[in-house]
This record gives sequence, C-alpha cells and structure tokens, in this order.
Amino acid sequence: MNAPLHASLRAAGPSGALPAASPVAPLLAALIVHRARLLREAFRILRSQHLAEEVVEDAAVKLCEAEGVVEADHPAPFLSRLVRNLAIDRARRLKRERLWAGSAEEAERVPMPCACPLERLEQREMVGVVMRTLATLPPRTRFAFLRHRLDGMPQKDIAEYLGVSRTLVNFMVRDATKACRDSIDGYCGRTRAPCPDGARRHGTPGRDPRRGREGVGVMGMILSRRGFVAAASTLLAAPAWATAPRRVVAFDWGIVETLLGLGVVPAGVAEADEYDHWVGEPALPPGVADVGLRLEPNLEAVARLKPDLIVITPQLEALEPTLARIAPTLNLAIFAAEGDVWGRARQVALTLAEATGRPEAGARLLAATDAAIAAARPRVAPLAGRPLYLASFVDARHVRVYGRGALFDAVLARLGLSNAFSGPATFWGFATFGLEHLAAPADARLLIFEPVPPEARETMAHGPLWRRLPMVEAGRVGLLAPVWSFGGLVSAMRFARVLADFAATPDAAKGDVRG
Repeated sequence: MNAPLHASLRAAGPSGALPAASPVAPLLAALIVHRARLLREAFRILRSQHLAEEVVEDAAVKLCEAEGVVEADHPAPFLSRLVRNLAIDRARRLKRERLWAGSAEEAERVPMPCACPLERLEQREMVGVVMRTLATLPPRTRFAFLRHRLDGMPQKDIAEYLGVSRTLVNFMVRDATKACRDSIDGYCGRTRAPCPDGARRHGTPGRDPRRGREGVGVMGMILSRRGFVAAASTLLAAPAWATAPRRVVAFDWGIVETLLGLGVVPAGVAEADEYDHWVGEPALPPGVADVGLRLEPNLEAVARLKPDLIVITPQLEALEPTLARIAPTLNLAIFAAEGDVWGRARQVALTLAEATGRPEAGARLLAATDAAIAAARPRVAPLAGRPLYLASFVDARHVRVYGRGALFDAVLARLGLSNAFSGPATFWGFATFGLEHLAAPADARLLIFEPVPPEARETMAHGPLWRRLPMVEAGRVGLLAPVWSFGGLVSAMRFARVLADFAATPDAAKGDVRG
C-alpha cells in the first residue's frame, strides 16, 4: 500500500478520529435514516433515479464538509430542504445543458460512419456463398487460394510446397477467384435490391449489393484477409480434437486462471496485458498471445493461433457458432443466476481438466483448494469477532460490495467468518452503491481490494464523507492485495491466503488499519 494513503487511513483512526459529537454527525445519521424519502423527493424533481441518488450523495458530502457550521434542531425538514435545493440546482443545470444539445431527430440526420445494416447483412450472406463455393473446389486449388488470399503466402512458396509450377498456382488462384465471383454474381442476381430510404437518409445511397463502400467491389472486401478470415477458418479447423488439445484459447480470466492452475498454458488470452494487474496470480507466462477484449475477441487473432480448443462463458454465446468454425468450443460458467458458485467453480475445474486431458490435475486442484482453506481457517481467527464488508472502489463515491453469490462470500463461509452485507446482489454476487450506505454499520470491518482508482485514493485521503464512516473513524479499515472477484478455485485460494496474511498483522488484531 502506498505511504500517503496508509498515512491518511491512520489519520482517520482512533487517535485522529473526527469528534463524533459534532453537529454534523446527527445530520448524517438522519440522512441515512431518511434516505428513501429523500430519494423520492429528488426523483419528483429530476425524474431520474440515477440523478436522485447523486443528489443525495451530494447532500451527504456537504454535511461532512460543513463541520461546525451547520446546526439543525429538526434534522428531517432541514434535510428535505437541502436535497430539494440541490435537486433544483441540478435540474436548472441540466436545462442549460439541453440548450446546447441536439434533438433525437437531428441525430437521425447525422451521416452514418459505416455501411448500413442491410449492406452488412448482404455481405455476411455473400461470405457464406463464397465458403460454399470453396468447399466444391479441388483440395489443391482450395489450399492455394486460401493460403494466398488468407495468409498472404506468396505464390512461389505455395508452388514449392505443392511441388508444382508457379504458373499452375496462378491458374489455381485465378480459377478459385472466378468461381467465387460467379457465385456472388448468381447470388446478387437473385437478391438485387437497393438499400432502403432510411439508409439513404443516413448518407448511404442505394447500391448494387455487389458493390462495397466508395465503389470497392464486394469481392475485394470479402476476399480480403480481415473480411474473410473468420469464415475461411471453418475449412481449416479440425472438427474435433482426437487427442488432448495442446493450444487452448480462453477469454474469461476465471477460466484462464483455472487453466493455469491445471498446468495448462493458454496459447491466447483476452486482454493479456491487464491480466496480471487485476488477477495477480498465477501470472501469465511469457509468450501468451493477446486475442482482443474479453467481450469482443479478435477473431483474426484467434484464427491465427490455430487453437485446438476455445473456452468461452455464456457472455459470448452469440459468438459460439463463429468460434466453433475456428476450433471446437467449450462453454463453461462459474457464475450463473441459480446454483452454488463454489460447486460450479469445482465443476468447471474438473471439466477443463477432462477437456485438456489432465483429469489427475483436476483432482489435485480440488485437493489443493481444500487444503488452502483448511490452512487459512485458524489464521483468520482474529477477524471472527466482527462481520466483514468486502468491497472494491468503482469511483470516488461508489463501492462494489460482495455478498450472497460471490466467490468471496463462499470462501468466508468456509473460513468461519461472517459477511456483513446480506442485501440483494447480482448473480455475480455484488451490489454497487454510494459510500453513505456504509455509514450505518458501526461494528463491522471494511476491507478494500486493490487496485484503488486514483480518484478513490483521493477520497480515502481527504474525503469528508469517507472520514465520517464509523468503520473509518474506528480504524477498522484495511487494504487487501488484488484478488479477481470473478475467478474460480485459484482466486479462492489466493483470497484465503490474502485474508490470512491480513489477519496475522498486529493492526488487524487490534482493530487498527493495516500497514
């Protein structure tokens, strides 16, 4: 933990706590009690739940900033007037901003920066036509065409590989191109239609579907490497793995860490450069390729790796048919709307172990997890006296608190510790709300996961609302090393170790802030 932030946390502890008897403390307590009614009053003015919550948060901050200045014999009417005035100010500011904003009708007249949806659909259908045509060609002709068009392989290298003349390779590529062009001409002859009027209004005039943007022929677009790679890969991928996959691609970091825990190094991982920052361990070995975003993978990068197996989660189900053309695809979920996250994490580990031909590694991972939990249980005993809030900062004024359904909650239960948050949560097991929600519980301990955003570090150093939280005033706040909250058994073991390390510090035993 960095020194300035550590010093600021200690300054808010028992020795430097703000006086609880100041005039602001009763008002802040009253705001927590009347929060639901204050939200309704702000909503009546702003007609937006999101803006109403921001106004109530602004009111809480102003109360903390007004220490020693504001006094109110009747807190409820005072708070109503404060929230109402803040809501009116926000409404007036929004009204001024709208003077400079365009209408929805004006937005409709803004030219689209890309082709219209109809044109995109037609081009996708034409890729299918090309693929069906290529499937009818002789194997050597198809190989020469794909290697030249898809991989950019020079014709002389193809000729050397096939043991034929360069002239013959040129004829093969020419014949395949002509066959694809004829099939597209036949398709367009059956479906020729201009784009609808709506597309013309957005700057995309009606056109022959064989033509791309700026007069570029569809053949040139479809048979380019970028436009063609996903579809062409269906001819290059094996239908199933006959032996244990050696090249695995995964997008979800929970799946990635589980693979590493099984001893399988993925060939490709989504957002590989951010993995170590958020997940921490196990670290990615050098040489693992980055295959784009976790929810928007780069299909060309995936196909270039020639994987034997692709592992996805339900968030990428829409891409499963496309990915299945590249390699056999396995859809696994650690988190779901129903069921036990602990049981699913164990089942995912066993399924991945079977799919990668390492069933014994799956059994070892489960045994290691049970052993790590058992080893941590006596070490976290100093934390058993108080319920724990486990949270991550989203921004300067909002936190993500983990509760029922979270991996962390499952680990707490197995360590014999109590989760202070029992409210409704997403199926990922967390809820997001403002800092004022943490002002009510006075007997709990708050543990914040790194990394902390820069703006949130400023809140922890100087934020008046943060310094007024009872857990902060009492010094029951700690920072924990990064643990991936959406992980599996490997993250569960890491969390148990991190929590045990925190519990072993003298500060944790005394209820002070972690050093």
